[in-house]
Amino acid sequence: MNSNDTDRRIQEAAESILRFIDSQPNAAETAQGVLRWWMLRQRVDEGLELIQSALDYLVNKGALIKRNVGGQDLYMKAE
Repeated sequence: MNSNDTDRRIQEAAESILRFIDSQPNAAETAQGVLRWWMLRQRVDEGLELIQSALDYLVNKGALIKRNVGGQDLYMKAE
């Protein structure tokens, strides 16, 4: 990995940490905790937003249907 790649990855990680701390201003953690809890949570939250957008797209396209069961939305293949 060259210096530019390393610098880019450090910048991306720093931005990710800042996004998390902006959303949880009272958080405090060790370096291992940041990796395990903050970064993972940030990735999960970002991933969930992406998946929700994809599901909404597929529902709007008619490929999936959405049903609310017990207060939770379930997605399934449209018939």
